[in-house]
Amino acid sequence: MSRLQERFDIANSVFKPEKNHCSYDQLLVHAGPVNNQKRVGSYCGSEIPGLINSESNIMMVEFHSDDTVERSGFKAEYFTDTDECALGEHNCDHTCRNLIGSYECSCNEGYELYNKYRCKES
Repeated sequence: MSRLQERFDIANSVFKPEKNHCSYDQLLVHAGPVNNQKRVGSYCGSEIPGLINSESNIMMVEFHSDDTVERSGFKAEYFTDTDECALGEHNCDHTCRNLIGSYECSCNEGYELYNKYRCKES
C-alpha cells in the first residue's frame, strides 16, 4: 500500500494468457483491497493491457487461469505516483495539474505562464 495522495500505476511488460476466451485465463484489476470493489479492468485473449492507473493508493490484481494450457501468463511492474498538487508540493502560482511522475502548472485567464511555474499578467 502506498501513502495517501499516491496512486498505483501498473505497466504490463508481458501478457500471454491462453487466447480467445476470458473463461480460460483472465487478469482482473480492482480499485480497492478486495475483489468486490469497482473493477478497473478485465483483460484476456490477445488484448495487451497498457498502463493501468488506480484511483487511490490501493489496488487489487488477480490472475485467474484454468489448468489445461500452460502459457507465460503475465508479468507486471508497478510504481507509485505522488500527487504533488494535492500535497501542496509544487511551485505553481495558480493551477497545478498532476501528471504521472510530475506535474504541470497553468495560469488563470489574463495571465501567461513563464519559466514553467510562474504566472504574469498578459
